[in-house]
Parts: sequence; structure tokens; C-alpha cells
Amino acid sequence: MRFITLTRRAVLALGCACLVLGLSSFSAYADPGARTAVGQVSFVIGVVKSKAPEGKEQEITKGAAVHVGDQLITQAGGHVHIQFIDGAKVSLRPSSRLTIEDYSQGQNGRNSAIRFRLDEGVMRSMTGGWGEAERERFRLNTPLAAIGIKGTDFIVKTDANRTLASVVTGSIILSPMDLQCRSSLGACDNGRAQILSDAMNGQLLELKKGQLNPSLIPAFDLLAKKDAVTLRTAMLTDKKKLASSDEAATTEPDAAAGDPANQSVTLGTTAITTAQNVLASKEDLIWVRFPWVQRFSGDQFTKSFEEAKLSGMEALAGIGSYALYRDNSINPVFNPNVTSANFQLKDSLATFYNPATFSQQLVSVDRGTLTVNFANNTFATTLGMHNATLGSTSIAAQGVVTGNGNLIGTSGDAWLQGGLNNTGKNAGYLFEKTYSQGTVSGITLWGRK
Repeated sequence: MRFITLTRRAVLALGCACLVLGLSSFSAYADPGARTAVGQVSFVIGVVKSKAPEGKEQEITKGAAVHVGDQLITQAGGHVHIQFIDGAKVSLRPSSRLTIEDYSQGQNGRNSAIRFRLDEGVMRSMTGGWGEAERERFRLNTPLAAIGIKGTDFIVKTDANRTLASVVTGSIILSPMDLQCRSSLGACDNGRAQILSDAMNGQLLELKKGQLNPSLIPAFDLLAKKDAVTLRTAMLTDKKKLASSDEAATTEPDAAAGDPANQSVTLGTTAITTAQNVLASKEDLIWVRFPWVQRFSGDQFTKSFEEAKLSGMEALAGIGSYALYRDNSINPVFNPNVTSANFQLKDSLATFYNPATFSQQLVSVDRGTLTVNFANNTFATTLGMHNATLGSTSIAAQGVVTGNGNLIGTSGDAWLQGGLNNTGKNAGYLFEKTYSQGTVSGITLWGRK
């Protein structure tokens, strides 16, 4: 593995040297006496345009120079690769807008500044020499998130309502965007950052509009044309659609494709090796606390890594603090033996976060209903809750049941994600609902009546 890393760095270094030697070719595309070129288009399909800060817009082709301040715009079917002078590479997918806000190096090779802004679409970034040397001065901003790196090949998909990020190699640090983060470089330490590394195999970071903290969710291919949100109905009948790649894909290696509902997810080897003991009881659906989460008073059902051996288990849902895991060793295939079922709430844990006071309070879950129709692959659920700040409140949500037993909320007044065990007798889901005073989030565990 180390050999592969060293070889890749050698290739990047060689690419950097070749680009520096070839900088004179960039000048043919630059305005006379204008900005210095920092990269070059190495591949283009379809219509891709470059918009300069002064508003001048032109279509670009292979070999065109890229400058600080340029906004790259790919139309539907458009796809472009940029190679920068330090060996870094950026791939921009169709219907995307990326601005190169800064790409510079100070004296003596220090004080580099690399900052991108992805307004919408999908990009893949492979760090070059400058970013490797000064990782604390690399930043990618989206409308919702600030992303720093620790030496990385990563993929980001964003629009005004959601940012998703996956890691191929290395790790990233994603924080919700605020005024503190907007103009800075590197990771933004605003107390709400979440790390994603290649060791956390099979997970994505997700940040939605109005969400206070990024969430870890089961991975799917961000380079595919559609994702779980647009394919919730299709994935029930045609799983192959989710594996379809972008028509503009090249021979460059992409992140592993996979059905967002059916892909098995396991934590990385570092997390698994911390698990020492097998569960005393043979529960096949469990909630696991991440190592940084302190157990709340009254929590009798979540398991820590010290209590559970997770190797071989499948993650059905996850957030920054908890993940729902299923043991497939006894019943390896999802096959409920009924057409419909009503479930009884067995355990729950919920908290209310108040951003005005930076405080977190426990929320009492008083009652709940969960009905699953296996015949038409749908479910509906309600929860009744009480909190000193909010008083009595509730959630109601509906969604789909995938062929693998995942629960994905599609409508209602709360975000929801979860799953069932393979016999369809137990279920669990996590939820999040935003109020004017703050956000309630929680986890639930259910048993068939």
C-alpha cells in the first residue's frame, strides 16, 4: 500500500514538472498581459465554458489555460478535467459550476493558498504538491459546507439544499458554512466539523440545508447521474439504474459505484479492531455509539465498540453519533414472511439542540407507531415527544422500503433513515426535525407486534 502511495506521488511530481515546463503553451489562451495561468484543460467532452471575473465567457477546449478567478461551467453532458501546475487534478461533471478563487504559492514554496467554490454539481479533486505540503491552506466551499483536507482524493456533490462528500484516499473535514468559514483557508473549526477518511469504508458525509451538523450515511456513487433522492422509486424495481455511470465518464478510476439503498457498509479497520467482545445476546439489529459519544442517562439499548464486534455486520443508517447495524450471519437475505406488519416502539433516545444557548437537552419519546406494507414496499410512522423547551411535539413521516430492507423517508415533517432485520420482525430508524428554537434528533428501535 505504501508502494502505491509513493508511486502515485512520484507520478504527481513528474506531472508537475512537465506542466511547469509547458507553461508557455498556456499563454496562447490567456489574454495578453492578463492573469497568470495556473492550470490547463487536459480533457473535455461536450460544452464547457469559462467565465472570467470581468464577465467575459468563452467555450474552452483541450489545452486551454485556466486562471485564478475563472468560473468553469459544464452544460448537460459536459465534462472537463483540469491539471494544475503542482500536479493536482480536478474533474468537473455535467451541469456544474466551479470557481477557482485562489491558487498561489508564496516565497520559498510556503504559504500556498488553494480555494475552490463549487456552487452546484459534482467535482472530484486529487491534491497536488502544494496541497500536500500545506494541507491546512486548502479549502473547497459549497453553498452549505466548508471542506478542508488531510491529503486527499475526494468527491463532492452539491446544490443549494444539500452537500454530499465521499473520500477515495486520505481524509476530509467538513463543517457547516458560516461567516467564520467563508473567507478562511483550511479546515473550519466552528465546533461542528465531521471527519471522513478512507478507513471509514462505505460511508458518505451529508449536510442538508438547515441541518446543524454533518451526518454519516451509507455510501453510494456520487459520480453517477442520479442518487438516492431522485431514484427512490426506481431502486425498488430496477437496481441496475443506480449503477449506471455518467455518459461522460473516462478511463480515470472513479469511486466504487453502488446502490445507495442496498450497498453493504462497514466501518474501517481502525474502528473494527477496537471491538473486542461479541454481544452476549444474539441481537441482529443494534444501535452502536461512535467512540466520541458519551452514553446518556437512561440509555439501555445502544452498544459501544467495546461491547460489540462489528466485523461482517452491515450498516443500514448512520449519523454523526450513532449507526444502525444488522447481523446477516443467521438470515443473510432480506425476506419478511408477511405482507404487512405493525410494530411496537421498544427503545428510543432523542435530544434537542438549542443553537442560541449551545445546549443539548434530552427529549422524552412518549409514544409511537410504525406500519410497514411489504407488499407495496412502503412504511408510515409517527412519534409523540415532550421537551421542556418545545413542550409536546411530534413527527410524522412516510417512505419506501428497499429490496434490502432499508427505510428511506420520502415525505412528512422530519428527515428519516433506517432499516429492518432480514426477517422483517425488528426495525430501527434515526430522525431529525428542525424547529424555530433548534433541532430534535434521535434513534428508535421497534419490534413487530
